[in-house]
Amino acid sequence: MPKPQYVQPYEFGHDASKKTGLWLKNLPPLSYWPEDYVEPRKVGNLNRWANQTDSGQNALPPSANRGHDRAKTYEGIAWAMVEAWSEL
Repeated sequence: MPKPQYVQPYEFGHDASKKTGLWLKNLPPLSYWPEDYVEPRKVGNLNRWANQTDSGQNALPPSANRGHDRAKTYEGIAWAMVEAWSEL
């Protein structure tokens, strides 16, 4: 069984954490540039990004659109998909 590639928005230039698994059947994995990595802030010894509270929970408050807002694909990841797969 194939394993997914896991990516994070902070690897693609966004101050956010949202682990996303990509099941790449017959597709090359995404690549990213080290200079795009966004450093987290530290809470004790833990890494936290702008979309997280100090306890690590998602910082979006309850709302009618919360699920939709959390489901978005970050632009940096979308561009990496275009770069990796548009010529296939």
